[in-house]
Amino acid sequence: MTQRGVHFALRAEEERRLLACPVEERPSLISDDIEETYFEEAEDWTCETDMAWEAIHRAFNWGDLDYEYRSPLHGVILGGERLYFGDDYIISLKHSERVREIAAALKTVSKEGFRPLYFGIDPVKYGFPLTEEDFEYSWGWLQDLGPFYLRAAEAGRSVVFTTDQ
Repeated sequence: MTQRGVHFALRAEEERRLLACPVEERPSLISDDIEETYFEEAEDWTCETDMAWEAIHRAFNWGDLDYEYRSPLHGVILGGERLYFGDDYIISLKHSERVREIAAALKTVSKEGFRPLYFGIDPVKYGFPLTEEDFEYSWGWLQDLGPFYLRAAEAGRSVVFTTDQ
């Protein structure tokens, strides 16, 4: 079952620390340090997507769950540098150059444009029925990502997406 997704806009030193951390210790660094710090002290640099992250990613990524960065919209959720390879956690990093591209691309996404992308998801791969209610839920969570990526881009921050499985 899909878990709640969260994006964090990291400062350069936090990005370096995350990249320097041994791969198997990265989920702990995220949950014990970054999440705690950001949820308590840096809410403007945090963006939750609840469980809608999967539908948003699949809509922008032709229905698949992969980390390849083929276009800025593929990078909104998973597309980027995969930082962990276990089955229990997802960590995907978008460096600041990509964050600028993603912020610009998100400005072009309208509800009318997102609708055919969402309803084009293969429901078998998604594991859930495609409904108007789920579309509205996914669209609602997507609304916060544009301003979040724009703030991160303007500040020159990288963005890391995380979720436990």
